Amino acid sequence: MALGILLLLGVVVSIWPVQNQVALSNVRLEGVKLELYPAADPDAQWKFSASSVIYNPDTRESQVTLEGTGQRIFKGVTDLELSARELTIDGNDNLRTQTAVVYIKKDCTTVKLGYADGGAGSVPVVIDQNSGYRAPYAEVIAPDFKQTGTNLEASFDLKERFSMDRPRISFVDGGAESCKDGVLVGTKKETK
Repeated sequence: MALGILLLLGVVVSIWPVQNQVALSNVRLEGVKLELYPAADPDAQWKFSASSVIYNPDTRESQVTLEGTGQRIFKGVTDLELSARELTIDGNDNLRTQTAVVYIKKDCTTVKLGYADGGAGSVPVVIDQNSGYRAPYAEVIAPDFKQTGTNLEASFDLKERFSMDRPRISFVDGGAESCKDGVLVGTKKETK
């Protein structure tokens, strides 16, 4: 009889639900080199130095506090540099921030994304691995022109796709400044 009770107790204990699930919490890394290989763009790789990265497994997002300038390497060549204070990397490898500055090396073009004050309630800048940039406001500064406007949607190189609401453009008079190996050479004067 005692053996039967022990056997019954063993069966009950073995099928009794156990509450040993561990709640997932944020993971924090400090002082890291971060490399991102976007699934949506297998030819691209992003490299950043970060003072901190906080990953939230519930949202599949990483909050990254950047140090210095990040790089996008496309087919083995650094095609652009990215400066921002903080980035959010979502589960699809897209980047979000309030403001960012992108430097497109091939054309020596600087793209300032987002409103300068980067207000907390404003629409974020999105760098979408499938399509490029989306920003509520942008300023594009190239060797031969400067353009500002709202609701920018553009490809990474600004050539395949580029649209902007309420554009204002000014051109360079004289064209003395040019792009050589990703560096501006010469001086320029703006005209309207």
